[in-house]
Amino acid sequence: MFKVELTGNQKKALLDEYSFLPIFADVVEGLSSLKEVGYALYAFSNGSRMAISRLLTNAGIMDRFDVIGAIAYGMKSAWLQRAQEIIFDPWEFEPTLTINRLTELAPKLEQMIT
Repeated sequence: MFKVELTGNQKKALLDEYSFLPIFADVVEGLSSLKEVGYALYAFSNGSRMAISRLLTNAGIMDRFDVIGAIAYGMKSAWLQRAQEIIFDPWEFEPTLTINRLTELAPKLEQMIT
């Protein structure tokens, strides 16, 4: 998009930065509340399994997840839209529901099953 040429080392350094992204304040509490009521948690991404595992491990939340998968396999999904100006990537699959904070997920799932 910006037509900036990067050397191989610059590309590697940039991609390595994605292994150490900070987590939002509601993540640990939100994931814990979902695990407590028995939900299996999945990390959805278009990244490689190794890259996502490294990211979740570095963030200290890998132990909260069971499997890394995709909605293409028929699973339901939630999109965590942190800001209103962010739009959902135009892929062929849509999320089952959209939330703004991870702590909203457990109550919304309860509403879906009752």
